[in-house]
Amino acid sequence: LSRWYVRTLQSSLLDRGAMLAVDTVDDSSVVTVLRDIRARHEDALEYDAADDVFDQTLKADLIVNDVVTLRSADHPAIQDILSRDEGISGALVPHVVALLANESLSNHALLALIKVAEEHVGQLTDAVIDPNQQVAVRRRVARVLSAGVSQRAADGLLAALDDRRFEVRVQAARSLSAVVTRNDRLTIDAN
Repeated sequence: LSRWYVRTLQSSLLDRGAMLAVDTVDDSSVVTVLRDIRARHEDALEYDAADDVFDQTLKADLIVNDVVTLRSADHPAIQDILSRDEGISGALVPHVVALLANESLSNHALLALIKVAEEHVGQLTDAVIDPNQQVAVRRRVARVLSAGVSQRAADGLLAALDDRRFEVRVQAARSLSAVVTRNDRLTIDAN
């Protein structure tokens, strides 16, 4: 606790010291200290900005690496990404949805999407109602949406009930039933 307090106090003093006007002070030692504080403050700002850019670049690079891996034929590496405890990021969802078409990876992809289904209902709804997606993908995405509890998940599954393929409609109905069972406050429009 004291370490964080000291850091906060130091940061506050640097911020406030950097705002003081040097030309209003007559004492040369105070002027020297104020200039030193201002220089440290500017260095800290530059470091924070550079550190922030580095963190963002690193995160983007990690996502790009994951996308490349997901699109590769390296099944063990793909399974490692899909089985992460923290789940997949939103940027990876479309790439994992595409894996639902792969019989050998579909179960791993299904579980990875179920973990984050409620967070990415919009992307999953887009996939389940997209007629350009393969039937197996649309059917499996409808199954993923069964993990949802929100009105948006129910609405996506309602839209999937209009799919031209019977197996997609059946899975959408089963999933909608599961969602409604978990959340009785949902409104289902009969039209």
